[in-house]
Amino acid sequence: GDKTVRVWDAATTDNLYVYTNHSGYIHDVAWSPDSTYIASASADKTVQVWGALSGSLLYTYQPYDITPWSVAWSPDGKQIASASDDTTVQVWDATNGDHPFTYHGHRDFVYAVAWSPNGKHIVSAGADRTVKVWDVASGNNTFTYSGHSDAIRSVSWSPDSKNVASASWDKTVQVWQAVS
Repeated sequence: GDKTVRVWDAATTDNLYVYTNHSGYIHDVAWSPDSTYIASASADKTVQVWGALSGSLLYTYQPYDITPWSVAWSPDGKQIASASDDTTVQVWDATNGDHPFTYHGHRDFVYAVAWSPNGKHIVSAGADRTVKVWDVASGNNTFTYSGHSDAIRSVSWSPDSKNVASASWDKTVQVWQAVS
């Protein structure tokens, strides 16, 4: 609850950097694929992108006065997806903060977002007890999974970009085919 992000050396447990630019609790962090940047989502209603070792702020997303809960980088490092409390998934240009896409379809807070390893799909999940798969290029909702009985807090793709694991407050982790 100290409103910081800490970067650690996993081998030595040395604290390499403490990022202190957020004014609210941190909900999620994600490394860029090249390990250069970190995106952090906060209760201060921003997503901030900053140097992983320097802490230098690259830019701040602050769209529509919404709270982001989760962030995910595209595998090529060119875009960032964020899941928000306004029921949307937002997609951003990772180099300049331009906002090319908003995906609509959830009926409550969206708590989790993940980009498929092949870069073609985004999966999102939240308080409406659904997991949605989106086509990145078109923004179409290609599949909705409704197997959970409570809010879903986390999602993850299999390395082959075909299956999704979803974790819920219903005390289950479910694995299912997202893309044929």
